[in-house]
Amino acid sequence: MSRQTLYHRIDRLHELLGFDFMHL
Repeated sequence: MSRQTLYHRIDRLHELLGFDFMHL
């Protein structure tokens, strides 16, 4: 999996779950 795809998936999860993964 490319890094770009990984970041895109994380961004989608952030939208779906409603919290910021960058602040875990």
